[in-house]
Amino acid sequence: MATLVARNPRLFQAATTPKVVQRYAAKSTAWGAGQFLRINTSGELVAVSNGATTGGISYQAITDRASGDAAGLVWVIKITPDMIFEMNLTSGTATTALIGQKKGVDVSGTTITVDPSASEEAVTIQNLGYIVNPAVYDSSDTLAVVYVKIQTDIIDADPAA
Repeated sequence: MATLVARNPRLFQAATTPKVVQRYAAKSTAWGAGQFLRINTSGELVAVSNGATTGGISYQAITDRASGDAAGLVWVIKITPDMIFEMNLTSGTATTALIGQKKGVDVSGTTITVDPSASEEAVTIQNLGYIVNPAVYDSSDTLAVVYVKIQTDIIDADPAA
């Protein structure tokens, strides 16, 4: 058994070539590379918050951004329904019972993970790390790796404050 270190989502697979686009970010906005992003009601790119059902998940950060960075256009990846992301669970191990379940996300600082106990439904678990890559992951890993898709209604959610 290993306790893994939670990392931001990594794009694992996509049926189409990921599209890199520019979106506007205000000066006071910060996030970590790989963190999921959304557009707020002012048309600005912001990091998603716990649950991610308000305002959705539409983009992924390519690089870190500090709150003191100048306002302006930044490069991000546009999320599409065919993308599968490798993510860590917020806590605990992963069992095959999770496959197909819809779960929320948890944001701690600039790290986003899948919250297996959340009532929100932002991502659908597609597979488990120890099934996809048993040489690296084990069924007893804590902060286990799972593979998820962002739900279409979450990708297409209306901007929120």
